[in-house]
Amino acid sequence: STNRIMKEKGHVCRQAGFSLFEIIAVNAIFAGIVFLANQALFSTLKGNSKSQVSTKVKQASSYAFDLMERELRQSTAVGTCTPTSIVYTKIDGAQSSFVCNFPGTAGYLTSGPTNNPIKITPDDVAVTACNFSCIVSGSSRTVNLDVTFSQTGSANSLRVEETDKYQLKNQI
Repeated sequence: STNRIMKEKGHVCRQAGFSLFEIIAVNAIFAGIVFLANQALFSTLKGNSKSQVSTKVKQASSYAFDLMERELRQSTAVGTCTPTSIVYTKIDGAQSSFVCNFPGTAGYLTSGPTNNPIKITPDDVAVTACNFSCIVSGSSRTVNLDVTFSQTGSANSLRVEETDKYQLKNQI
């Protein structure tokens, strides 16, 4: 509003109102508060999204790795061992295997009979690196497992907070 100067009994009075500078200053402070609140909200949402992805990748990798460890510990013999596959004999005498398959950018793990394996990693979790090795020492055989799991999707399709990588290693 405009300031009107009025004279009353020898005194100069101004009509009440806000100057343009005061209005701009208040708007700038309000915009700053809104910006900071927005940043805090988005940061919280990104953290929540990252946490969910990390949990999903860790659960899927733990399931697959626990299955591999249990089966290999209970096996009676380990046969063929390559960097991407292990063939072993189960306690009931049946042959089974663990295989890392890399058909494209997203790999996956399979388990089961060599002629009819079952995928043990979910579609939204990929195997990005796989290295199995077997060491024979006398009558014992040591199996080294080293598998890296990650969230599926290309680097272009996933936001930074939607990616996670989880590497598991063990010696059986």
